[in-house]
Amino acid sequence: MTRQHALVTLLLSLFNADGLRRFVGFDSVLCELKDELPDRSVSKIVLVDALVVCLCERGLVDSSFFIRLRDNRPGRTPEIDEVEHLWGEPCAPKPSPGGGRIVFGEGATFVIHGDQVIGDKQVVIHHYANSRGAGESGK
Repeated sequence: MTRQHALVTLLLSLFNADGLRRFVGFDSVLCELKDELPDRSVSKIVLVDALVVCLCERGLVDSSFFIRLRDNRPGRTPEIDEVEHLWGEPCAPKPSPGGGRIVFGEGATFVIHGDQVIGDKQVVIHHYANSRGAGESGK
């Protein structure tokens, strides 16, 4: 079972469709996703799958996400812990079609937008060159 599938299965077991929409809508981090979820006519599995895709694309499946799940469903802590363990490292945000992704590396945060790189130059150029397949030549 992939970690995404495990998260889908967990969310299906924790919430009904309306409860999941409330969890997303009232959460200070996840509320930005509520307008991206499918309308109420879809099945619960389609709703949960769409949410997991959004979470992964934005890099929102991290320890704080699982803390908020435990806070919301304290009686289900062992199941939540099991799925969190599968995730280990949070998923990184995927770049938007026009660039503008945030990349974390070597203790620095920087932004790549198209070919423009903003941040600590040594770390950024090294990472940027590696992400472009240029090896160590970016140092």
